[in-house]
Amino acid sequence: MIVVLLCASESLDEELRQTVLYRHDVQRYWARDVGEARAHVTAMPPDIALVDSALPEAAGVVAALRDDPRTGKVPIVMIARGDPADEGLLEAGATVVLHLPPNREWDTRLVSLVNAPVRREARVPINLHLTAEVPVPALVLNLSLSGMRVLCFRRLQVGDELHFSFCLPGRTEMIQGAATVVRVVGENQYGVELIQIEGEGRRLIQEFFEPGSNVS
Repeated sequence: MIVVLLCASESLDEELRQTVLYRHDVQRYWARDVGEARAHVTAMPPDIALVDSALPEAAGVVAALRDDPRTGKVPIVMIARGDPADEGLLEAGATVVLHLPPNREWDTRLVSLVNAPVRREARVPINLHLTAEVPVPALVLNLSLSGMRVLCFRRLQVGDELHFSFCLPGRTEMIQGAATVVRVVGENQYGVELIQIEGEGRRLIQEFFEPGSNVS
């Protein structure tokens, strides 16, 4: 059973019924503020949380979920109502923004977030390229097939588009691709979503999560 915490007005119920959130194997809990969100987390920690950007306490809910060790690594989806993404909520810890009304992208993103592999801690040197600028040295702190946390002493902003290149420990193959900064997670640390992984890079990262597997 997948547990979903919906921090939103129940007036969204009709629209959200069109999504995978209403599959038979999904258990939904509604919260309208930080207090109710915390109560639900105590009773049943969620696998994913959705936060309505229109809630007066939206930023507080996102921050509370990120600060709670039971939900610190849970994907948090910000529901936007047609306005530009609220970077304040992304920087507070939201993973991704989905705009109303729900469409096919919603189901694709929600399924990928719930099924995303657990991140593996890593200390991997990486080069980040912003447009045509000189590569910026940085360090991968943890990694998954969908994203990574990086330590970078050049200031990045939510929405920055990057090209990356790095080698995994014990490997010589260069992994390259495109990514986007989706949140600021600490001093000089950034959450980065992997948009494209070139060539055999995805396979190499997958094998990084499964020590002992052979590279064919």
